[in-house]
Amino acid sequence: MIRLERILARIEAGIAVLAFATMVLLSVLQVLARNLFDTGLPGVDLLLRYLVLVVTFLGAVLAVRERRHIRLDAAAGLIPAGWRRPLGILFDGLSALVCALLAWAAVRYWMEAWRYAAAGRQWLTALSLILPVSLALLALHFLLRAAITARHPEPGT
Repeated sequence: MIRLERILARIEAGIAVLAFATMVLLSVLQVLARNLFDTGLPGVDLLLRYLVLVVTFLGAVLAVRERRHIRLDAAAGLIPAGWRRPLGILFDGLSALVCALLAWAAVRYWMEAWRYAAAGRQWLTALSLILPVSLALLALHFLLRAAITARHPEPGT
């Protein structure tokens, strides 16, 4: 499970870096086109918005893997040490369930958007796949974290 998580993290990080590099390149080209030629590159602004989503959501996925996501740690000091691990597994499992349900809702929404996409605009709808895919990846990483924590007593292994 740890190996699967590491492989996924490498792929996700690679895609995030590629998306970020593409964002930088397209932004520079857009600025140059506007300043030098008084025109912009068609569709680039919209593509940049989706690339921001790709980088953001993949960053969230990687944060879960690294245990750097937002958590409510205010009560962690009040919980007895013996309960922290089982509660961590429970919360990771519940987080996986919530993300899986949100991914399912996002897939249903995406399918409707695809069905009603205007001719020639399906590419735009295809870009919005980042939402259900990233939510599914979040669910998978939370599930992997729960399983890894259950199998390995030391955190971070």
